[in-house]
Amino acid sequence: MLDAIEPTSFPWLDYKKYSFTLGKTTPAGTFLSGASASRFDGAHVVVEGGMADQCRVAWKKIETLMEAAGKSLDDVTRVVEYVPVHALEQYAEAAGVRAEVLGGREITVNTVPVKALLRPDALIEIEASAGVESAGVTKGIVHLPTILPFGADGEIAYKGDVVGQTARIFEIASDMLTMLGLDLSHVVQTIDFLVPEVRGDYRASGKPRFDALGPVYPGAAGIMQPKLLHPDAVVQYDITASRDVPERIHVPGWDRYNNLSYSAGVKAGKMIFGSGFGSMNPATEEVWHDYDVVEQADLIYSSISTMLAVGGASMADMIKTVEYVEEPTLKDYRGVAEVRRKWFGKDFPAATGVVVHGILKREMVIEIVPIAVCPQ
Repeated sequence: MLDAIEPTSFPWLDYKKYSFTLGKTTPAGTFLSGASASRFDGAHVVVEGGMADQCRVAWKKIETLMEAAGKSLDDVTRVVEYVPVHALEQYAEAAGVRAEVLGGREITVNTVPVKALLRPDALIEIEASAGVESAGVTKGIVHLPTILPFGADGEIAYKGDVVGQTARIFEIASDMLTMLGLDLSHVVQTIDFLVPEVRGDYRASGKPRFDALGPVYPGAAGIMQPKLLHPDAVVQYDITASRDVPERIHVPGWDRYNNLSYSAGVKAGKMIFGSGFGSMNPATEEVWHDYDVVEQADLIYSSISTMLAVGGASMADMIKTVEYVEEPTLKDYRGVAEVRRKWFGKDFPAATGVVVHGILKREMVIEIVPIAVCPQ
């Protein structure tokens, strides 16, 4: 059973007007939409204050939502913190506020530098979740912290080399998973962020993925951002694994995935982890609706619906989506809300939207990553 989190009081905005829910409670845990310091002042949505002030507002929203779900900040197990590249110098303040509100408790943190947030004055957006084991649903989801390609000497390895850095990241991930009693065969989703300077070499990074992952290749997305967490890194990874044995979701006719180091979707227990979907027809490999964010989103949600159906789920079983959007299309991005209403009705998943430097396919302007849980 998936339930939308609907607090009786949420003074920052009238959340029922939007095409997403503030969060979902599921058998696998609680998943929240991204929270920034935005609020409605009676006329406009505004964001005020520096990094620390904005973080405190975001964490207060998270606390409100966790309490509405019958939980507290003590239950939060992971956050993804999206930070515009121009605000990275202030990011230490965010870590300080996080330590303050969590009482020094350590959780998994994924830090994603982005070109911008949807609210231009926002310096951070925080997406929180509280994962749990659930009999018959999941034996446990494991999120690794953001991995940079550090060598044994503490310096970034393979400078300027996206293939070498990718290989090094999987060596580090393997060591982390071993300490948790797992290995790379349990990886169900990877999201990698790369700088545009290595776009031309990115295809070759499939080899270290083939070498490290499998036999079931995970869902995956590769997103370009103007800058990463370390100036010498050209790629960084966020990796999710499952204590269940992954199964590939094979959609009939989507044969392109037979030759790729990722799958359209992976089922682990009752959880489904999707790849990043763009406006490519998965059967013909044609890119449709060049540079049209609304039409591309509609095709993407159609493809996601097809993948979920093969995996034993529907759009009503969606937990969350992340929408990566190119900046030039933001003036039309509001129209994607109607696309979401078309595909979800009133049963919206949690959602986060961020602005990126670019999608790997030049004609694409939006990429969407889904996570769902099958009905019990």
